[in-house]
Parts: sequence; structure tokens; C-alpha cells
Amino acid sequence: MAAQAEAMLRRLAAWPVLAGVRGRPPADVAAAAEALSRLSWLAHDAGARLVELDVNPLILRPAGGGAIAVDGRATLRRGCGSDDARGDAEAATLSPGDGATR
Repeated sequence: MAAQAEAMLRRLAAWPVLAGVRGRPPADVAAAAEALSRLSWLAHDAGARLVELDVNPLILRPAGGGAIAVDGRATLRRGCGSDDARGDAEAATLSPGDGATR
């Protein structure tokens, strides 16, 4: 799945920036693809409960250096998905290093 994510990244208009331009080293595209792949699995596993998922920013280090998700937020619907008539949502904010908070 990471290979598919990397192929998608290569189609972005911003690809030249990720590949390294103006003397800057290429970004760790493999780490970005892995992060996208894992987020995709997270969204799949959450299913209908997932209302919103945001990672901002995702910092890419030079090739081989990895990626850092500085902040992330997932909003999940209470209950078991589409059969929850109220449609209530609760937010869980995840930040690297300090666990989940409400």
C-alpha cells in the first residue's frame, strides 16, 4: 500500500519540491508514503465512526530521515457508525509524546 501512496505523491503538482529543488535535498518520500498508508488503514479501521481526520503539519526530513506528525486530530462519531441516530460526535486530539486527550 505504501507503493501506491508513493505513486500518488509523484502525481502531485508539488512533487518537484518533494524530489528536491533549488539545491535542497529530496524529502523522505518513503516515510510520507508510509504515513499515508498507515492513515489509510486507520481510516479504514475506524469506518463509519470517523467523521474527520487531520494531521497538520506532517514534516518530512531529508531522504532517510523520516517524517514527523506535529499534531493530529480525529473526530469520531459515538455509537456504532451509521446506525447511531443522534449522530453525536466526540473529538479526540492526539499529539505525539503526550497521548490522547479530550
